[in-house]
Amino acid sequence: MHNPDPAAASFASRRLPLRLLLASLAAALALLAAGCGGPSPEERFAESVCSTTLPWAQKMLKTYEITRLIRAAPGADSVVALNQGALIGKSNAKGFGLELRAIPVPETEAGREAKRWLEHSARESLEFMAEEVRHVRRLRLNITLLQSIRELQRLELALVRAFAMMATTAGNIQEFVPELKEPFEKADSCTELEALGTD
Repeated sequence: MHNPDPAAASFASRRLPLRLLLASLAAALALLAAGCGGPSPEERFAESVCSTTLPWAQKMLKTYEITRLIRAAPGADSVVALNQGALIGKSNAKGFGLELRAIPVPETEAGREAKRWLEHSARESLEFMAEEVRHVRRLRLNITLLQSIRELQRLELALVRAFAMMATTAGNIQEFVPELKEPFEKADSCTELEALGTD
């Protein structure tokens, strides 16, 4: 009677699990090749742009709302309020720009074009609010009540415009870099950002 080799029997017992492992690995690679292994670099980029923009845009809107409330009941400290509002708006724009520039972009021509739009948005909003700060600092401390109301209204408009510069970053990329339009349309944070701009 033939006795089986123990080593051969042990090897045979491991063959089936090994085959299953290889089959599972092949299936996983197929899913990755089909784009089912998680978000693409373009999708991650779109989500990052909108999730970065959203909180800074909300802060700019909050600054606008506070300025509007001050204009509704202006007082002797209106110039101080103007300075604070303009400086906070500039700080919001600066923080927005720093985070926007830090977002990794896809290593494609579309990604490089999108990077230029990020730079444009970061620079534009900061330069605009910096000019508003310079304007407010030129005001006399003893301006009249009517002048303070007008200046507060000017600041409101500036804050709204700076908000729009931030909020349209994603839209500009979709319009001028059409290869990235679909990832932006699919990103949840982009939907939330779009809704913020229509409130």
